[in-house]
Amino acid sequence: MTEYTFNQLVNIDQLRNLLESQHALTGMTYAILDINENILVAVGWQDICVRFHRANPVSCASCRESDTYIKMHLSDIEGDFVEYRCKNGMIDVAMPIIIEREHVATFFSGQFFYEDDRPATDFFSTQAEEFGFDQKEYLKALERVPVFSREFVRNNMLFLCDMVKVLVRIELGNFKLEREVAERKRTEKMLIAREQDYRTLAENTGDFILRYDRQGRRTYVNPAVERFFGKTAESILGKTPNELVLFDFANNSEHMRCIRDVLTSGRAMESELLLRAPDGPVHHFLCNYAPERGHNGNVESVLSTSKDITERKRAEAALKESEFFFKESQRSASIGSYKTDFITGYWESSEVLDTIFGIDKDYIRDVQGWLDIVHPDDRDMMDRYLREEVISKRKHFSKEYRIIRKNDRKTRWVNGLGQAKFDDNGNITSLFGTIQDITEHKLIELELQRNERRMSSLYELSQYPFFNETDFLDHALDKIISLTESRIGYQAFEKQLEKKANLW
Repeated sequence: MTEYTFNQLVNIDQLRNLLESQHALTGMTYAILDINENILVAVGWQDICVRFHRANPVSCASCRESDTYIKMHLSDIEGDFVEYRCKNGMIDVAMPIIIEREHVATFFSGQFFYEDDRPATDFFSTQAEEFGFDQKEYLKALERVPVFSREFVRNNMLFLCDMVKVLVRIELGNFKLEREVAERKRTEKMLIAREQDYRTLAENTGDFILRYDRQGRRTYVNPAVERFFGKTAESILGKTPNELVLFDFANNSEHMRCIRDVLTSGRAMESELLLRAPDGPVHHFLCNYAPERGHNGNVESVLSTSKDITERKRAEAALKESEFFFKESQRSASIGSYKTDFITGYWESSEVLDTIFGIDKDYIRDVQGWLDIVHPDDRDMMDRYLREEVISKRKHFSKEYRIIRKNDRKTRWVNGLGQAKFDDNGNITSLFGTIQDITEHKLIELELQRNERRMSSLYELSQYPFFNETDFLDHALDKIISLTESRIGYQAFEKQLEKKANLW
């Protein structure tokens, strides 16, 4: 209703003619106001109000007071209409015009007296003197004010208000009918356009589209089905999957089961089927089955769409194989990967890196979680390196440091490599790279360094009397070998000796 105004719902000229005819019969004053208090129709207004009461600023204030009272009480009427005797002595009545529970206009009458409650003439004589009216003309206008019984006023108000409502409802019905017709035409046009779009899509897609009725008969197939199976639509339509088998036995049974389940349950479902093309290759298809309901809500047919996912399956298999070899290569080299988000403060780790760190999937991977893994003696060094080298100088992350493996609390050496990313303001946003466990290599390196220092010390500090340099070297090497055999073995150290011998 709010989309129409009252003067759109009725013919104002016809309504004015109706009220003028009624005024000629009854002598009552009539008016209709819209919800914004605009006067749409006014018939038979009395001279005492038009020429005197509403023409004088002081007495007009009483008229406006009457208007305000009626407006305020239209929503809480006790009885058939709102009634008010204004301070100028006139009776005013009003009734809201309600259409579909909405106040669309106000039907007004007034400027009369009741037979059983007519004010004395002295009241109006005094009022004429107070407001400066021409008393003779004012009292003549008073004599022309109609006098009605209460029942007469009530019957007239109810009759005319109902008549107006009938006119409004008729016009409203016409509006609704016109709107429904226009809406139906728009809907039909839209459906035709959608049907054309659907047909264009169905006829040109590479996916299979088939429709099955409740008996399982095919009622529609698109050209993709014809091309793949090398059959015409005429040879496929009207036949069930058993009458014309397009799939091998196992897949045909699964296909029929899906159709029956959708017809029975009314729920959509999907299934993956293997289809062998007439030229031999086997294809993977993802088949979706959707219920199609009639006007009564019952499932009348099933629409089946099948998408060839052979390439996707191959890609998935290749990806899984690649992931397997990647994980195996990381595991064999003891190299894990990571990604740190400096905006959220959290980092991610690969399965191999979790093994290196001795953590599981429930470990909290935040800044504190990483600091807890780094060896306490290396934390300050790592903090300075990150801030001064990686962030300030934007160097690649490349650092050897120690960690405390969480599951057994053992100290391990790792080598971290990484690349940082920065935003437009130069703030670091992420760091990603790899971490390799180099503990065994590092222990060998440290052992070799210690052995070098031992050998140098033996050479410089030994006070043992040797006959010559060869005797000294034999003695020193025996000592060194005895110190290293338990950690790295003789052969590993033998190469280092050859290097030293060459230097000497």
